[in-house]
Amino acid sequence: MVVYADVLIFLNTIVNYYIVALTAKVCRVNKKWCRYVFAAFAGALFSLYIFLPKLNFILELIIKLVCSAVVVLIGFGFENVKKFARRSVIFYLISFLYAGLMLAFWSIFKPNGMVIHNSVVYFNISPLILIVLSVIFYVVLVVFKRIYSHKISNTACCEIEIFCEGKSVKFPAIIDTGHSVGDLFSDSEIIFVSESRAKKLFAVTDPLFLDEKMRKRYRAIPCKTVDGTAVLDAFRCDKAIVLTENKNYECHLPIVAVSKHINSCDYSAIISPEILEADKEKTR
Repeated sequence: MVVYADVLIFLNTIVNYYIVALTAKVCRVNKKWCRYVFAAFAGALFSLYIFLPKLNFILELIIKLVCSAVVVLIGFGFENVKKFARRSVIFYLISFLYAGLMLAFWSIFKPNGMVIHNSVVYFNISPLILIVLSVIFYVVLVVFKRIYSHKISNTACCEIEIFCEGKSVKFPAIIDTGHSVGDLFSDSEIIFVSESRAKKLFAVTDPLFLDEKMRKRYRAIPCKTVDGTAVLDAFRCDKAIVLTENKNYECHLPIVAVSKHINSCDYSAIISPEILEADKEKTR
C-alpha cells in the first residue's frame, strides 16, 4: 500500500491535537490553542520515520521519548521537573488509550488498508472518519474525567491571585472543605500558600529579616494538622481574588499563611469554601 507523507502528517496533526488538548485538561493546564496546534504538528512530523528501515527496539524507544518530550514542551512549556514528568506520563497514557481504541475499532470491523511500521500506524481511510473517531474519543474521556473528578474528592480546583504592597501572584489552588483554620483576632480568611509562592509575593518570609512594612503585616497563626500543632508565619495581604469556572470571588484583607508542606504539582494554595460566600461574590 502507498503511504502519502502529506496525508500522514495531516491525519497525525488532527489526532495529536486532541491528545494534547485532552492531556491539558487532565493536567489542568490552560495554554493558548495555537500551542497545542504547534505541538500536534511537531508530533506529526515525527511520524515520518515510518519511511525509515525497520528500527531496533532501543532506537525506536529513544525516538518516542524525544518525540513526546518535544510535544509536551511545545504544548505546555517547562515549569519544573515534576510537572514535566507528570504531563509526559499522562500524554503517553492518553496516546496508548487512543491507539488501543483505534486498533480495537479496526479489529472489529476489519477494514483494508492499515500499515504499521516502526510503531507508526497509517490508515488508508477517509480523513473525515479519523477526525470523527478522534472527536468521539476526546468527548468520551472528557465526560469520564468530569464524572470521575466529582466523585473522588471533597476538593475543587481554582486559581487565586493575591495582592500585597503593589505586587501580585497568581497560581492554582484547591478549595478544601477540611480547611477550618480561622484568625483568633478577626474574621479574616486564612489562605495557606506554599513557601515558594509566598517568597515570590513577599520576597522574605523569615520574621527576623522583614522590613518595617512587612513587620506590620506579620502574624503568627497556630493550626492543627495531622502531624500535630504548628505555628505558621503569616502576612495580612490587601486582597485575594479566587477565579473559578463560573465566577470570581474577592476576599478583602486575607491572611496568607506560609506552609512548607504544600508541594503538589497541581496546586500551590489551600483555601476555605467560606471565601466563596455570596457576599464576596463578583461576576466576571
